[in-house]
Amino acid sequence: MNRLPTKFTPRKKEYTVTTRKLLATVRKFKWRSRGGEFHKTKDMETRHLFYTLKMIWNHSAPEKLRLKPYREYYFSEFYQPEYMKDAVEAILAELNKRTDLCKEYRDVLKYMQDSFNKVYTKRRLTCLK
Repeated sequence: MNRLPTKFTPRKKEYTVTTRKLLATVRKFKWRSRGGEFHKTKDMETRHLFYTLKMIWNHSAPEKLRLKPYREYYFSEFYQPEYMKDAVEAILAELNKRTDLCKEYRDVLKYMQDSFNKVYTKRRLTCLK
């Protein structure tokens, strides 16, 4: 039987710093659209957030994990790996706040979460609350 610790154990400093960095990234992040405009994720429609995340997934995931239909998209040099990582974190954080996720979106997010967590066992992706 697993027991909860009787004494509170503070989190490691590295985790706290990482969490603060993540929250700062999510708050200041802006998605750059195809036309070059920048949008805060909180101002984007749920549909736009979802399909942006799906596009990033399809161009990052191994071919066997891509979502159908797959449409090839060319990313300019602006979209560097660090920016895309920040994009995924910010978009997932915003989607987790949304109350208007339809069943299709929730199913796809669950698929992404499960697929990622099977491949990357030492890191966890949480798309859903």
